[in-house]
Amino acid sequence: MRRDGDDHEIRRHLGTANIVETDLLPIIVEYSNNSDLFDLVIRLLVNLTTPALLIYNEQPPTEKTQSQYYLQMLSHLQKYKRAFRDIN
Repeated sequence: MRRDGDDHEIRRHLGTANIVETDLLPIIVEYSNNSDLFDLVIRLLVNLTTPALLIYNEQPPTEKTQSQYYLQMLSHLQKYKRAFRDIN
């Protein structure tokens, strides 16, 4: 995530790939006793679930393309909330 640019391509791609729902949450459930893996996944989840408004310095973008990216990230964040709610 360190190399994610102003277009937040990596963050958006990971959201589109449903990595939180299909990979990260199942890893937490299945491997909760592996502290190194658990720590790594939690760090990634914290990064991926950072509010979109914070990523844009508390100012929603006004430029059309950036605004579309912002809305896409909001959509991903809403999916993440549902995934956490539905975790088994």
